[in-house]
Amino acid sequence: MMENPVWLLVTSAYAVLATWMVCLLAEDLGRRWRLMDYPDARKAHAHPTPLMGGISLLAVIVPIMPVIGVLFDPVDIGNAALTILALVTAACALIGIADDRHSLSALARLVVTLLLFAAAIGFDQRFMIDRVWFSWADEPVIMPPWLAWTFTLTVLVGFINAVNMADGKNGLVLSMCLMWALLLTAVGPSGLVIVMLPLVLMLCVLFIYNLQGRLFLGDGGAYGFAACFGLVAIYSYNLGSGSVSADLLTLFFIVPGIDMIRLFAVRIARGQSPMSGDRDHFHHHLLRLAGWPVGLIIYAAMIMLPSVAGVIVPAIVPWLLAGTIGTYGMVLLLSYRKQPRARIGSSAADTP
Repeated sequence: MMENPVWLLVTSAYAVLATWMVCLLAEDLGRRWRLMDYPDARKAHAHPTPLMGGISLLAVIVPIMPVIGVLFDPVDIGNAALTILALVTAACALIGIADDRHSLSALARLVVTLLLFAAAIGFDQRFMIDRVWFSWADEPVIMPPWLAWTFTLTVLVGFINAVNMADGKNGLVLSMCLMWALLLTAVGPSGLVIVMLPLVLMLCVLFIYNLQGRLFLGDGGAYGFAACFGLVAIYSYNLGSGSVSADLLTLFFIVPGIDMIRLFAVRIARGQSPMSGDRDHFHHHLLRLAGWPVGLIIYAAMIMLPSVAGVIVPAIVPWLLAGTIGTYGMVLLLSYRKQPRARIGSSAADTP
């Protein structure tokens, strides 16, 4: 439990000040470390923009996670799990930073992230999904070890790609991360609030600068934040022992997840690489229909409103899932009717 609330204020203040300093120095740091996103035929921003998401994680959250574990000993979490979480988050952020600088191959990123998540599971089995609790079922579905490993690694790597693919408009991924932090705090172990408070404050600072177009997350930020929230979600799910259902967590992450699955399927059907770029992402359709930031508000509402309702009334989670998927399909249908699909697929693209 928390020994001294003063230290919580210290870590929270550090998160705000360190993030703010990274944001203020973003232009200089981006040019010095060659972490700049330059406009071209595929990218519509007006001027070179620093990619600071990964750097922010390395400077802020990764150092203080083990410190929080030592100082506070969060209930049901502990220092060992926080250290693993910090190391994997840092490593995934570094992979993304390397990709921002050198454009790593998709295969290289896949192999390294698989190894990192496998290592995390090897050190702490609570990062693995070995049974599936549904809200409507009396007993969980227990998976054999080989299936549990395969399923967990697929979920984590898929989630990283889903978040990275959603990172195409200012404020989108950071708003999702803020919502996930609050939702996981609500359903996770009681000690999670101590971990999430500095993270939420960091995200708020980044969100302000990102929404103004003064910095981008880049692959470093997308990979790091996705790894962090993916592992925290699984950890909270396992500690819940059935109180946090698989369908409730699916509801939290369904919108970017289903969009990734659809995009992969459509690209493969066209004979393209699943990682190729286009303007068929869900945020492109919202931009086309409602503009931005109205599209951002719609996207956020599709995540937050059903999720909060599911936390309050778990019995209706399956209906909320169906409604969210139906809303997603309706937005696509309206967008396709406004602009033919052939034009969507052939137009200039943001990063995938």
